[in-house]
Amino acid sequence: MSRLDEIDIKFLTGVGPKRAELLAEQLHIRTFYDLLYYFPFRYVDRSRIFQIRGLESGMPFIQLKGRFVTMTTVGEGAKRRMQALFSDGTGTIDVVWFNRIKFVAENYRTGVEYVIFGRPSIFNGRFNLAHPEIETSVPGNEPHGLRGAYNMTDKLRNRGFTSKTFQTLISNLLAKTAFIPETLDKIRALRSFAGDSIDIEVDGGINGKTAPLVKEAGANVLVAGTGLFKAEDMAQANSLLKAPQKGQA
Repeated sequence: MSRLDEIDIKFLTGVGPKRAELLAEQLHIRTFYDLLYYFPFRYVDRSRIFQIRGLESGMPFIQLKGRFVTMTTVGEGAKRRMQALFSDGTGTIDVVWFNRIKFVAENYRTGVEYVIFGRPSIFNGRFNLAHPEIETSVPGNEPHGLRGAYNMTDKLRNRGFTSKTFQTLISNLLAKTAFIPETLDKIRALRSFAGDSIDIEVDGGINGKTAPLVKEAGANVLVAGTGLFKAEDMAQANSLLKAPQKGQA
């Protein structure tokens, strides 16, 4: 089996040759190992949906759920930008993009429900968000809990990379490989940062041998398909998976 530092990142689902070239150029991410060890610079709380009417100055980040009412391209040349009005039913907020205008115009629509996240500011007496992260609102699958925020270059942002992009790629990496011992370091770091306020799920390579390791590192939600259904003794495998970690009753 190839080592993680020997597998080219272009072979990961969601990357491919063009994205691989960009990741290598901008962040020196060339292998599976490089991606696994590209840690967030902070974690942000995505558990709360704010209402526009309740926004206050000084808020570091806000998450809103609603719809774009209008989306308009204005200006020419270097002053060209996309302006939008976003409503959640309690009020409206201005949203602006100074780049990625074509991407925004092709991928987001008025009338569709989205969850947007960003740092608010006040301009001309109104709250606004510049270049927010945007996800289509899917009931039961909306952003929640702590989410990693990753450092990115402007070129990556202009190509559509967001923090969620990196989270998706890392999830693809973990799903593609068997159990990765290096994952334990990430679990420990996240549990140390978040305490007991969140669930940490591990999906991939979980069996009777690896389950105690990830539990001890801090994971409390384990997904085991192959490790359970292909076990010689399914009852015994299930018992090992459910066994409490050291220090728990």
